[in-house]
Amino acid sequence: MNKLALALFVLGIIITIASAVNGIRINEIMYDPVGSDYDYEFVELYSNETEDISNYVFKGIDFQFPENMTTNGYLVVANSIEGFTARYGNVSVEFEYKNSLSNSGERIDLLNATGSIMDSFEYEPLADEGYSLEFYNNSFVSSSQLHGTPGGPYVIKEDEESNATAANKTGNTSDDGHCDVSIDIHLDKLIFQNQEKVKYKPVISNSSFFAQGEEQETEYKIEYFIEDSAGSRVRPLRETTNTNTKTFTPDIDEMDKVYFINMQIFPECNDTNIENNRAIRSFYVINNISLTPSIQIKKLNMGTDNRIKFGETLKTTILVRRGNSSKKTVYLQVEDISDRVKLNIDSKNENEFTIPIQLDPNCDEDFSDGLYDLTIEGFDLTVKTAVNVEGKVKSRCSAYADEIKEENDIEQAESKEKKPAEIISFYTRARNMFVKREINLFARVENKNFTDKYNIILFEQTNSSNHTLSEQQIPIKGGQKIALNFSVQIGRNTTHFGLKIAKNQAVFDTKKIPISPVFRDGESGPENTEFETFSESGESGKQPLKNPKDLKTTAPSQTQLEGQKTKERAVVFDNGEGQRKKIINYLIMGLSVALNSILIWKR
Repeated sequence: MNKLALALFVLGIIITIASAVNGIRINEIMYDPVGSDYDYEFVELYSNETEDISNYVFKGIDFQFPENMTTNGYLVVANSIEGFTARYGNVSVEFEYKNSLSNSGERIDLLNATGSIMDSFEYEPLADEGYSLEFYNNSFVSSSQLHGTPGGPYVIKEDEESNATAANKTGNTSDDGHCDVSIDIHLDKLIFQNQEKVKYKPVISNSSFFAQGEEQETEYKIEYFIEDSAGSRVRPLRETTNTNTKTFTPDIDEMDKVYFINMQIFPECNDTNIENNRAIRSFYVINNISLTPSIQIKKLNMGTDNRIKFGETLKTTILVRRGNSSKKTVYLQVEDISDRVKLNIDSKNENEFTIPIQLDPNCDEDFSDGLYDLTIEGFDLTVKTAVNVEGKVKSRCSAYADEIKEENDIEQAESKEKKPAEIISFYTRARNMFVKREINLFARVENKNFTDKYNIILFEQTNSSNHTLSEQQIPIKGGQKIALNFSVQIGRNTTHFGLKIAKNQAVFDTKKIPISPVFRDGESGPENTEFETFSESGESGKQPLKNPKDLKTTAPSQTQLEGQKTKERAVVFDNGEGQRKKIINYLIMGLSVALNSILIWKR
């Protein structure tokens, strides 16, 4: 009986090991490639047997495999098929995901068609720029080759093989078990321009010898980080087991700055001299900031015929340098036929921005074809250029009419019945709507009825559809007002973020915030992306931005919400009730002080 039990136990272990080895897994990710992240990022899967992955979904990046899909071996999903093929040539790639991998680390899940997690990997930024993270020896390690090895296994370098061979010898130390390993840092130069790539690498010396005088190999790990002269780390602590070249790109607003590279080696042998296990090297960064502000129009995207139609989006690429100007705002507007687009500039350096400007669809034929001035103003400068506008996009007029009719119908329906609950305010305090920037959305809702539960729905609106981002059921007491806080990441295709309060499919109130995407450093947005715009009076118009990637929803207390302070300009939708109550409270407090003063005086 005992032998039978032992046999079954051993069989169970074999089955468990076999099942762990088989199946599909996340095998390699390239999250910080050399060049554009959008062009060269990829995720690789691996299976050692034929696996049905129909309708499998990636969580963390936006991709779903099609029906009737199987795989065996290596399978690559790229952020851009065109960019991936240009770099990796004959490596097969058929699928393209949306969004991008975070350079600071995130969690990637692979879910099957029923939503069960088949594999999950939460990575940290351990690999240097241009190197991937690969699954090797039951863990993820930095690739040994620049650009990684998509479509193939991890490549072992010759020095790794020799290290492994040396590790299997009688020892990595001298005959008495002691060693003396030191580290230094190699820099190509000591002075760099701002945003110039700094290349550095560890240099290891081993003073341990065999009895015959032959130098030995010693296994080790290296910890390293970069800090500024104030002691703030600009490159967090990382570990490495190789002497590959590392890179760091400084980005400063000051005229100059000093940085320090810190490295410490931890050899596996019994090091008799730990004083040389640490090295520090400094380098100097110069920022050649021109103090003269400038605005330059680099490109107008109007097609080969150099014309644009009413209702289209004029994508304007500008070079802006704030320099020593105390002003930070730049305005863009096409004469008479567009709203005013506002851009806040914090950096003093020269930066490139691509700004979509939505032209009036001219549905009522108020404007004629011809030349219109594009005017850019900021830092006490004005730049103008002529834009040739001919024809119009007829579909924009029909869509505009449908939108107006829908809004009127909603307003009429709402006026016929009393709302049991409503959204008092829904707004953001964010100024610059840069793509991928995380912003906070704030809301206050009120239950005007008896105590009940309501569905609070946060959604994203694009040019083509609406997507629910968060839905939660919250109990609200009768007459109670509650504060809500949402965190979303700005995307490319979003036109609005919206909030609904509903119950049993009945929507009691809806508020929307138009979003204004800004594309930096040559990024390009979708063809018909709209921007938040501002009229001469400062009011926000209906214009738009991208798919939020990581959504967080919290409901802070009213005290916490009102205690938040910011210097950013708010885009607010508010019915004014809170402001009126504040004024009344101030009046009551003032009268109370006056009466008390009179009573004290009479005494």
